[in-house]
Amino acid sequence: MNHFGESGLWDEEEGFYYDEIVYPNGESKRIRVRSLVGLIPLIAAETLEGDVLESMPGFRKRMNWYLEHRKDLATQISCHLEASEHPSYLLAIPTRERLERVLAYLFDEDEFLSTFGIRSLSRYYEDQPYGLKSDGEEFEVRYTPGDSDSWLFGGNSNWRGPIWFPIAFLVIEALRGYHRFFGESLKAEFPTGWTSLVAKMLRR
Repeated sequence: MNHFGESGLWDEEEGFYYDEIVYPNGESKRIRVRSLVGLIPLIAAETLEGDVLESMPGFRKRMNWYLEHRKDLATQISCHLEASEHPSYLLAIPTRERLERVLAYLFDEDEFLSTFGIRSLSRYYEDQPYGLKSDGEEFEVRYTPGDSDSWLFGGNSNWRGPIWFPIAFLVIEALRGYHRFFGESLKAEFPTGWTSLVAKMLRR
């Protein structure tokens, strides 16, 4: 997700993980559609507590080897040195900076955040569907909550807008893990844009 090709599935300009199509001739095209594809990398996160690591010397030895000899993988590990003589580690796909950028989309009511949970596709595409041409055919992705408006999805639009409880649960559990590691040092606006909205109301 971070290293496929040159930059992986991460889009630095938009601050999100996007799908990518790789054609038989080796050419690729990034599909800039904000869906659960870009949120699932947040789920792959695990905190290794320092005191627990000390009780597993064999595991700790192998982990240290990777930290020393596989710098490409070590960049995905954050080390927290405070609160204990034994440092704890966060193994995660997104860096802290990338996490913060994705959270801005996750907590945006015009994107993924809804009254009932996390949308599987950003509401942005309700009025501005994403279009793609491939092999002479045209395809469209439009936000469609609930039943699909196309027979292709058999009445269930799946990735086109509805809430998926299992994914929502995993995202929430991941956020709890990030909080255990970063604590109060990492805060995100909830919902996104709320601070600026309040500021505008106060200026009026």
